[in-house]
Amino acid sequence: MSKLTLSPAWKALAAHRERIAAASLADLFAADPSRAERFSIEAGELVLDYSKHRVDAETMRLLAGLAAQAQLPSWIARMFAGDPINNTEARAALHVALRSGDATFRCAARSKACAASWVKCAVAYLKAPTAER
Repeated sequence: MSKLTLSPAWKALAAHRERIAAASLADLFAADPSRAERFSIEAGELVLDYSKHRVDAETMRLLAGLAAQAQLPSWIARMFAGDPINNTEARAALHVALRSGDATFRCAARSKACAASWVKCAVAYLKAPTAER
């Protein structure tokens, strides 16, 4: 087992999953008429709708706690910076650079500036109360 799955945040999320597993989506939508708005995000023409999953405000709070415990923002910044975070191959995970149409994005200096901006937005999102998302 990894350190993550042994962590208090993971265990709290697992316990929450046991509690919410019996909830039907119909019940979740009935209890929260604005569920579709609260549990979906848009970026351009892309819509991520997770309202049709067994999540609630507590799930999102626990997931944000797990992300914080795992130091997700710093790992994202390291990925954007081209640091060697792929521990199975001891190299950078250049997913972002491979998908970027901007060849200069691969430059470490530019990546770090981009990472700082992206991490700032991601952290602000994680810190925002669920109702504001």
